[in-house]
Amino acid sequence: MSDESGERRREEVELEPGEVRQLSFVPDARKPRMSLVDTSPVSANLYLQSRWAGETPLALTLPERDQLGLIRREGYLDSRVVLGPRTGPRFQRTLQPDIEDQAARLRDSRRRFYRAFGYFVLSVPVTLVLNGVYENLSSAVPREGAALPGLSSSERDRIAMQRETAYWATLGSLTVSVGLFVNMGVRLSQYIRTGEEAHYR
Repeated sequence: MSDESGERRREEVELEPGEVRQLSFVPDARKPRMSLVDTSPVSANLYLQSRWAGETPLALTLPERDQLGLIRREGYLDSRVVLGPRTGPRFQRTLQPDIEDQAARLRDSRRRFYRAFGYFVLSVPVTLVLNGVYENLSSAVPREGAALPGLSSSERDRIAMQRETAYWATLGSLTVSVGLFVNMGVRLSQYIRTGEEAHYR
């Protein structure tokens, strides 16, 4: 016999002659069906009915009815899927690279590297000029040793103050230049990595 869901059921009963009984079937609680949703490459976002379901590879409890899904990953075209009762235990989808998006990322990475390189180049002359000013003032009033003869005490104090200002300004400018150089190296590394991704995809 079949129950309301169409599932075949079998049960043995003993009836006396002329006895009539009504059999009722209570469907067993069904375990939810699961499917492993995987993508190539991995770490893509899966959305079901516009709701985020997780990141691939993802063990997904399949809905009782077909639902429209969307797989999205940066640098790749969106992929639409239908997941439901007929979905197998494993669902695999290969994503296609978004060529236009990759070209835009490469242009943006190149532009950021050129900007970082320009800032570093501009910072170098500033550091050299400040260091030159400091050296000139130090030749008149050294930090250690005697000042040039013929200078009054007020002039020595003024030059010494200017020398200290130039010294700390030189150190600050040098620190900024080092930071800009490191930033330029990071931007160059990102530019190269983005170019390699565009080449090997």
